[in-house]
Amino acid sequence: MGAFFIHINKGKTMCGIFAYKGNTYRWNDLKPHVDKIQYRGPDNSHEKQINANTIFAFHRLAIIGTSEDGDQPLFHPEDGGISIVCNGEIYNYVILAKKYGIDLKSGSDCEIILHLYKRFGIKKTIESLDGVFMFVLNDQNKQELFA
Repeated sequence: MGAFFIHINKGKTMCGIFAYKGNTYRWNDLKPHVDKIQYRGPDNSHEKQINANTIFAFHRLAIIGTSEDGDQPLFHPEDGGISIVCNGEIYNYVILAKKYGIDLKSGSDCEIILHLYKRFGIKKTIESLDGVFMFVLNDQNKQELFA
């Protein structure tokens, strides 16, 4: 696996997300490249070592869930082994939360992805979502990464 750089244009219409899985590079090698997309997320930036060989970084452009609780990466509230960096807008997140009795804690529409994945797996999760989005989801429990 390697690094995923999401870098589309210089407009402030999307967050900047970054994921790296591997052991070839150290964070100090990667950080200058991650910093190049910081303009995409003027609201704040975070990076997190998810496990020994996985790093997520996020430059946030807050649209839905503007509190710090929506900062990413997000972790499943009951299963910290499932984490995500997501850029997008999930139009039907409220409908899905009501349908499945999910209590969203972060205020971020992207949190619904963690809950759906935990309950249904990746295929049904993606089939259930209505919106514009891209994400990298790490399931430490199953040793799987989805992008």
